[in-house]
Amino acid sequence: MKTALAVKKDVELIAEADNGMQLLNLLKHLEPDVILLDIQMPIMDGIQTLPEIRKDHPHVKVIILSMHNDHSMISKLMEIGANSYLTKNSDSETIYQAIKTCYEQEFFFNELTNKALLTGLRTKRPEIGAAQDVNLTEKELTVLKLMCGEKTTKEIADIVDISPRTVEAIRDKLKTKTGAKFIYCGAIFVEFLMFLNFNGEVREEGVALLRADNRGFRYGDGLFETMLVRQGKVRLGGHHFERLVGGMGLLRMAFPRPFGLDMLEGQIGELCARNGHIGDCRARLTVFRSGGGLYNAPEPDADYCIQVGALGNVGWRDAGLVLDVFPDGRKACDVFSGIKSNNYLLSTQAGMFAVERRLDDSVLLNSYGRLAETTVANIWWVREGRVYTPPLSEGCVAGVMRRYLLEMLPAAGYSVGEVSIGQDGLAAADEVFITNAIRGIQWVRNFRGSRFGCRIAATIHEEIISKI
Repeated sequence: MKTALAVKKDVELIAEADNGMQLLNLLKHLEPDVILLDIQMPIMDGIQTLPEIRKDHPHVKVIILSMHNDHSMISKLMEIGANSYLTKNSDSETIYQAIKTCYEQEFFFNELTNKALLTGLRTKRPEIGAAQDVNLTEKELTVLKLMCGEKTTKEIADIVDISPRTVEAIRDKLKTKTGAKFIYCGAIFVEFLMFLNFNGEVREEGVALLRADNRGFRYGDGLFETMLVRQGKVRLGGHHFERLVGGMGLLRMAFPRPFGLDMLEGQIGELCARNGHIGDCRARLTVFRSGGGLYNAPEPDADYCIQVGALGNVGWRDAGLVLDVFPDGRKACDVFSGIKSNNYLLSTQAGMFAVERRLDDSVLLNSYGRLAETTVANIWWVREGRVYTPPLSEGCVAGVMRRYLLEMLPAAGYSVGEVSIGQDGLAAADEVFITNAIRGIQWVRNFRGSRFGCRIAATIHEEIISKI
């Protein structure tokens, strides 16, 4: 595109920026006529940047570039100040005409923007207090304000002292009462209609994706990855992708189309922007065998679904965890135990047990009665300065953070071992902690009445995990 525009004598490229923050700093010294603004950028994306441009540089024309062509996204960005909206596959001549027209006439309308207008998706931006005009209850207003503060469902539930399911029900009521897909709160859009990615295509959540005979639904024939996304990149993305490919090979599945880490990160970044997630995000990639059938699987082709959600604080937490053993099930020690299978029955039941007993998590034992993992993490312990974790042969998931620490701890001067351990051995440890891809490291203060410290766990967080 730069090469094509360079031959246009009436267009001059005066600066480039890698992210919104860098762009705003450039605008302190420059006054361009037109800005081509990408939605997906690290640190500060296009949705965050556009209102700031409008506030400090109202005369600058802004043309949005995006992979999406959804009318609600177009109308949303036009409402907050875009002068035109183009998809990234637009040819250079169209981009040139958009630049020239926006400069001369303020707006450039194309088929996308026209359809958004004609279908009534572009409406007058509501005032901040408009929600009160539709008779919202006090609890609904409280939830709405917390949504505007970008709180997650769980965080809202904890603050308002209601269940996450009740939060979702109130969210649905707000959508019905306002008759809107999103509400504008200051500089933040709260979207009631969220989006997911199915096989590379962005779709609205709530739209049916599977047939009733789908093997993933019937048998849990698939696997998943849960990833932390920070500044547009998957933390430990290479480790995640290697585990994904290895697990798919083990399950005799394959994508029918090219699929790599760069493509995955790109689709996750676009989805985060589409859903208005600004800070750290949780991304879940679910892969399952295409089609139906009984127990036999005639084809290796796989479908996938990506979902994203905002995260609260995922750093070090001073409050330690309380754990106990889940008594009603055991984890097998076999070739499949290391993958994150869609058949997660044991962990979901152990999670319910933890909630009922007011625990932070449950410890899963393997078929030999030894420790395997917790419902959401790998387990570690410290004795006399040496750090231990169960080997994969004990039935634990091949966690990406587990793998990373096994690689990094020896280089940082720690003595590390992979050994089997029972409940009594863990209770006799000096420290206990758990790790996963989202939370990093969390220390355990109590296991079955035994209390632990966190000196080494805190040091590992500070010296290794916080620097990823």
